[in-house]
Amino acid sequence: MASGEPRIIADLAAYLQRHSDSKATTLLLAEGMRASLTCPLAASGKPLGFLFFSRQAADAYTYAHAQAMQAILPALSAVIVKARLYELVIRAQLESERLLRNVLPTPIVKRLKADEQTIADGFPAATKVFVDLVNFVKLSATLSPAAVVIVLNRIFSAFDALCEKYGVEKIKTIGDAYMLATGVPSPIKEHVSVAAKIALDMQELGKRLRMRETSSLSFRIGIHTGPVVAGVIGTRKFSYDLWGDTVNIASRMEANGAPDRIHVTRAVYEKHRDEFDFEPRGMTHLKGIGDMETYFLIDAKPGSEYRPASRNLPDPATDGAHEGDPALPERERRRPQR
Repeated sequence: MASGEPRIIADLAAYLQRHSDSKATTLLLAEGMRASLTCPLAASGKPLGFLFFSRQAADAYTYAHAQAMQAILPALSAVIVKARLYELVIRAQLESERLLRNVLPTPIVKRLKADEQTIADGFPAATKVFVDLVNFVKLSATLSPAAVVIVLNRIFSAFDALCEKYGVEKIKTIGDAYMLATGVPSPIKEHVSVAAKIALDMQELGKRLRMRETSSLSFRIGIHTGPVVAGVIGTRKFSYDLWGDTVNIASRMEANGAPDRIHVTRAVYEKHRDEFDFEPRGMTHLKGIGDMETYFLIDAKPGSEYRPASRNLPDPATDGAHEGDPALPERERRRPQR
């Protein structure tokens, strides 16, 4: 490689006698080879590797062979460099797309890659779910910054897994609030039913969380269904978001709900009162909207095919936890005494 010249070994057996520590020559002889031609590959003074030939007859390679190979080595090296650069470009593109898919829905990523300048869609029917961690502000005051992030990451990662399982989109998180939507950006007929099932799964996760003595935490969930506008905003930091009265009402349903309850509008109740059990709440005043008839979603009706997907997910209270884990205070890291 230092000389840049091809090397011919006319007799591998004789070469091994002089270089008994050559493992490569030993292997070649074991395979029945008796001569070899090695050509160094380099580009811009940087080594790329070797082009290697071997034959079963001694004295199989001559100076003419070396000259012929030396004539094509620069071109071959250039091809290898271009191939490696192309591979790096493809890897960079795949990584860029992976990062985009972590932020935006897959159909939206495809539209951005197609150079669509303005992405905005109207959906006549979609369902928005808001989840708030009740008393998290009070709990976070007793935790270190790292512990706050660890707790939120465990809970929201479990929520992300639910969204992936049901094939729906997390829209975003703001502080200790989590927002998802069903029926966007790909419309589905069962968007209300799917939203209700996810909410029930989240409620189940909350129960499991409290079983690990994090009793000060609970989830307050609000759901509404109706038309929405969805699109991408931003140029340097993309964000896929939803707008409209449906979004505002869903947010108010969460804010005016109750801990450990799923607060829904009459529109949700009317869509699936035959599939789920509801508890009437009566008229609820929603700030900026007025009085609305609302309900609490209780559970799926007996005989329903619904089975909580959360039972197959890691426990957000213990996933990754170990002795000395800083996520929760000591009293909340202890397992309950049975």
